[in-house]
Amino acid sequence: MLVLERSKALHAVGQLGNIPFFDFPLAWQAILANRTIYLASRLLSKVSKLMCTLIVGHKGELDATLGHLSVSEYLIVCSTLAHMLFFMFRQNKTEFIPAQHYRNWQDTIKNMFLAVAVAKANGVEHFYWFLNTNKRLEQLFGIC
Repeated sequence: MLVLERSKALHAVGQLGNIPFFDFPLAWQAILANRTIYLASRLLSKVSKLMCTLIVGHKGELDATLGHLSVSEYLIVCSTLAHMLFFMFRQNKTEFIPAQHYRNWQDTIKNMFLAVAVAKANGVEHFYWFLNTNKRLEQLFGIC
């Protein structure tokens, strides 16, 4: 299972967005194309941070003791990621993310919303995200 390694990688990429543009060398800042590269890397950082949050269930560091997200907070993160991926995929097609990986993320997020709706309709009091799985989620992490 590569879940921990994937989470660590997503978390590390997510931290790149915290570096201000003016912390880069002046010669690098002077090149106009580097501003676009910087903005693209910040966007990738935001997407990676959202993906990591969905996987580990809380914001911040991987080993944080802040407590897990509530169901509504989790669905807000899901919605934000789904919309960002949608617009990025529509603009860049497979240059940003492979089509199957994009579909896996979108289907997994859709499944989370559906599972919450079914749980509410059936009167389930406690919802545990790690029990909400499907074949695509298992493929996403290379489990099967």
